Amino acid sequence: MKKVFWALIAVFVCVSFFSCGKKLNPVKIEKISAKSGFITVEASPKYELMSVLCHVAGYEDAAEENELTKFVDIWFDEYRSHKAVKLMNEYREKYGMNLDTAFSLLLCVADDLSCYTENLKDKPYFVDERWYKIDTNKFLKAFNDFAVETKFHKFYMLYQSYYRQAVLSITNVLDKGSVCAWLDDFYFRGQTQNVVIHTSQNLCGNNLWYSAAKSDGLLYLNCIPPIYEKQNEYHLAYRIAQNFITSKIDLIWSLNGDFLSGMIDNIKQMRGEAPADISQKYSFVIADLLQFDLCDFVRRFNSEEIYQIYVESLKQIASEELLAKYTDLVNDYVLNKDKYPTYQDFIHVETNWLFELYASMTWGSAFK
Repeated sequence: MKKVFWALIAVFVCVSFFSCGKKLNPVKIEKISAKSGFITVEASPKYELMSVLCHVAGYEDAAEENELTKFVDIWFDEYRSHKAVKLMNEYREKYGMNLDTAFSLLLCVADDLSCYTENLKDKPYFVDERWYKIDTNKFLKAFNDFAVETKFHKFYMLYQSYYRQAVLSITNVLDKGSVCAWLDDFYFRGQTQNVVIHTSQNLCGNNLWYSAAKSDGLLYLNCIPPIYEKQNEYHLAYRIAQNFITSKIDLIWSLNGDFLSGMIDNIKQMRGEAPADISQKYSFVIADLLQFDLCDFVRRFNSEEIYQIYVESLKQIASEELLAKYTDLVNDYVLNKDKYPTYQDFIHVETNWLFELYASMTWGSAFK
């Protein structure tokens, strides 16, 4: 019996080591967060620490100055030669790392920075490929050390009023608006979802709206600057929807990816543009689906005047006939939940409509 017990312990240790690697000393910080509907808005310490690290390392997309970054510059000035900063500089020079790609690793990092929560050898699709050229264990150790040696937990607590203000800026917009209601009705259809928004003034001015989803479809992470005006709820809806559709792009492509790819090649050729790689073609499709799906959001939750302005902008992409057909398809989807219990059940309808759209664009009718 003892042999069986110790064998099980050995297996547990091996599994733990395989999934997380060697554990570092945890850096525990009580994060500031609030909830609006099914969306959690937080100032996540690990994403904030990465923002600070990239700022100190002089990353162009993390260079924006505001009231909070002035305190960052003062607090972290003596650590500009820290090994974590040196590594981030090396990654930028060698691999073109930026704040966006730096963030992509963090879905695999424990909140307390003690280990990886997934085996990076499996190459999770949401982690930018540049990280696979890097000794990620060496980086995590330096990242953890940076948090400890700079006393980041004290910085986070000292300036928590800024983080609370950022969190409230988004939850207030969500509470007063219709983003959660529309996303739940149009995409999630009452299915379990876990949408998280990290926000901070450190993201301001960087034009950064980073998003990623776990491959199991149960977590959608978004990094979004604070917003204070209700009209910006369109951008919140757009970015979360983008995250959701991106997580379904393989399903969309499996329906008839070769056909879509060929159509996009024709369109880019007509525009005199260079051929696109597969990720660019994915982005092409995602952007189009979002523009037309959000038409339903604008129609339902904005004035008729704003809706008509939005429709006119879509006419630069699609003819009135195609727009009318799409409106009918969406109405059918929205009103018939028995027919379309999930968004996945609607994807083949949207994909077929995209075929028609791209066929018309190939012949130039979209460029009147």
